[in-house]
Amino acid sequence: LGSPVPSAGAYQSARIRFLFPAALVLNGPPKPGDWVVDLEDNRFRVLTVDGQARDGSGYTTWVCECLNLVLAYDLSSTGVVIEEPRLRLDAAGVGVREWRTRFSGFRCKVVKLLDETAEERAIRGFKGSFAVYLEDELAVTDQMRVVWAGALTGYLEILKYHPAAALDQLPVIDAEAVP
Repeated sequence: LGSPVPSAGAYQSARIRFLFPAALVLNGPPKPGDWVVDLEDNRFRVLTVDGQARDGSGYTTWVCECLNLVLAYDLSSTGVVIEEPRLRLDAAGVGVREWRTRFSGFRCKVVKLLDETAEERAIRGFKGSFAVYLEDELAVTDQMRVVWAGALTGYLEILKYHPAAALDQLPVIDAEAVP
């Protein structure tokens, strides 16, 4: 099922089939979109489910074709943080944004799409467009920012969030680095 991909020095497929005896499935039959977690805490998204076939001993078995999105999309970064602003008033009564961590510890992949020279407030620098592929859906808004060491300033401004369009796709953040 699919091409093998590297994983800790060994090759394994991002797609895999799991067989579940019905007696082990406690929350009703599996369905596309569910998650399967193996003994090594790898998460697999269920793409298709076939089942209710009886095996040789008369037990019902569910066959789930699953995809490990972390392997399929090579999500290797874990040092990315998403921050949200909190407004507070300073001593003069002026609103000041303070940033606090909203999401951290998730796997993602940051891809540079475009790099161009830009000028902001008489400072010339590089303005880059980025796509941040996330391992799971997050409640992200365009008021938040991405903290990433690969950005020149350390921050990426969030432009738009795109939820996953299909079970085998990932949510994506459109972001840019401004000088």
